[in-house]
Amino acid sequence: MLIVLLASCKLSSEKQLKNIAQLEEQINAQSSPQEIATLRDKYYTFVKDYPQDSLAPEMLFRVAILHLKIGHGDETIRDFDRLVNTYPNFEKNGEACFYKAFTYDNILHNLDSAKIAYEYFINHYPEDNLVTDAQLSLKYLGMSAEEIAATFNISDEDSLLEE
Repeated sequence: MLIVLLASCKLSSEKQLKNIAQLEEQINAQSSPQEIATLRDKYYTFVKDYPQDSLAPEMLFRVAILHLKIGHGDETIRDFDRLVNTYPNFEKNGEACFYKAFTYDNILHNLDSAKIAYEYFINHYPEDNLVTDAQLSLKYLGMSAEEIAATFNISDEDSLLEE
């Protein structure tokens, strides 16, 4: 009986994953808020139903990225925090910490929290591929595009387009 129960759970999780994959393929820039909400709910349901499954942290990561893409900053932060706290050994936690800082910076425009989050990421994930991006984000934190361009001190005489 236990084998039947375990097999049915596995089939159910596989069914949910298949449903999620189909929804992910359908979601694009023109997707309705309802379609996006349906995918979000499927991610959350999988994590709730199968918290010990090896794919549960991936589902949390995906829902956080989904929230980031649609500009839901508070939800993005909440999901990344939940991911890192619930699954501390997940391989994408460094990336999650970077995107958390990015969200504070670019979505929520909370520069103090962005600075703290970028510094945390740099200190805790120094080997991550996104460290250079985080360092540059810190360097230019709060600056306008014009202010950033001015730091390069490019004059007309230095133009690479001159012949």
